[in-house]
Amino acid sequence: MPSEFCRDAKPPSNSCSVPKCKQSLSVLSHTCQYCNMKYCITHRHPEAHSQKCVEKVRSSAHAGFKQESMRFISQERRDPGSTNAKNFNAEKNKEELKKRFKEKLDKIRREERGGKGF
Repeated sequence: MPSEFCRDAKPPSNSCSVPKCKQSLSVLSHTCQYCNMKYCITHRHPEAHSQKCVEKVRSSAHAGFKQESMRFISQERRDPGSTNAKNFNAEKNKEELKKRFKEKLDKIRREERGGKGF
């Protein structure tokens, strides 16, 4: 019966939050900004510890992209030509937005790898 309690118990705060990982967090740890759990260096990225965190990363990036797109559209509606609508090319603009979106995602990933929480 005591083994049931041990199985359901959360890992101590000085070890990685991934259930089968026994890595100590005494030297290096990372607190995930999406679930607020502590992870070892191996499991610090959302992809390595939780599908829910991966979905939160994607939805956050998508929301930022959508907000930026809506700001662009509303600015053009308020002030036609302010966003170079005369030379507007939908495919070129779409590719540029995809490129900027990818750059932002890369920046977020670099910041996560850069030691945030260490």
